[in-house]
Amino acid sequence: MIGQELIGDLTIGTCDAYEIVVPDTSVYFSLGGYDLNGHVVLPISVSGMTRSISSFSIPTKAKCRLAEAGMEPLKYDFQLIFNDKTEADVFRRLVNGLSESVPWCCGRSDWYQIAKYVSVSPAEVVDDLVHYLCAVSLQLEDPMLIKLAPTIYIVAQASLPLDSAEFENDGTADAPLSIVFSARYAGGQHLKGLTAKLFDGMSEISSVLLSNQLLSTERLEFSEGDTIKSIYSDNFIDINKLTLDSYEKSGVTQHDGHIHIAAGGYLTYKFFGPNPTLDNVLLQADFVVTSGSPVVEVSTDNLVWKTAIAATDMLDGYHDYYLDESDKKGDIYVCIYCPAGSTLDINFLRFTTIRTVTPEIEFVIPAGKTYSVELSDATTSSHQVDAEISFCPRSWP
Repeated sequence: MIGQELIGDLTIGTCDAYEIVVPDTSVYFSLGGYDLNGHVVLPISVSGMTRSISSFSIPTKAKCRLAEAGMEPLKYDFQLIFNDKTEADVFRRLVNGLSESVPWCCGRSDWYQIAKYVSVSPAEVVDDLVHYLCAVSLQLEDPMLIKLAPTIYIVAQASLPLDSAEFENDGTADAPLSIVFSARYAGGQHLKGLTAKLFDGMSEISSVLLSNQLLSTERLEFSEGDTIKSIYSDNFIDINKLTLDSYEKSGVTQHDGHIHIAAGGYLTYKFFGPNPTLDNVLLQADFVVTSGSPVVEVSTDNLVWKTAIAATDMLDGYHDYYLDESDKKGDIYVCIYCPAGSTLDINFLRFTTIRTVTPEIEFVIPAGKTYSVELSDATTSSHQVDAEISFCPRSWP
């Protein structure tokens, strides 16, 4: 065996020749939830995790320059053996049809890695005419091992400030926390000044302001230590929600399951910073243009407006729209406006905003440490939230 390497408790490498053997069923393998026990032929070839170098030259000039092109991803190449061709074809179609990253368990059932690229070749019959082989190639999104069973702290209608349970990192690498919660309107106020703090015992490690204000039922996801994703939607069934959450409105009437904006009317929402948006805001909407040329505009001060969706792009039915001029902004006003001669029905709206944050210290738990989280707000009302705080330890392979 050449190129032998030890990863965890699994010995892997490359062979000079291949012989059909009965796979070792004591070693656990799984890809995308598909149990591969008894199918993986050892050894497994592993490559990558080396610095990639690219070169470029100037035409007609005797000059060439090398440039570092980053770290090559960790790659696995191996073969699967099946007793039945139908099973081999089912697995190949399942994996090749995946459009998202999938978990890959290699050697252990309690830790996994994320495969961002998977390729499976058609099954080939082996010389013994009994077995069928598929060649599999994986590229990992991240070489880190992630614990399959996270520690999760879930509360419903919990009053702020909220102290979480403790989270222990029993892995060998630092790992981020994930915080997901939904805001609630209380005491005549929206939730304001939402702050997350990280504690080691009684000592505060880090603090970050997640939002100056959230709309009622606005959902916020804080993950990977530096990104916030907020989602706000309305199907216009609740008769109070539109009044609570719209920043300004005129000529807007609400019926069961939809709203109507009359000619000269408008509906404005404000989505609060201070954290800047990473990209343009995503608006998913079910519009029905009943007359004229409605538009969607954005502003950062409610004074100067820029067109985010032109009238020619406003389509009937459910569609996704990325709002131009809404990236790299803190506060964002979104106005759905019907000029003279224009009317619009709206059956559904969903706004998705991704923002970057800069905590004092990154929201991660170092290997071997145990931390907890506190959520608090700056309102005088006794606000409540639905919260889920989760943590998955990570380890070096």
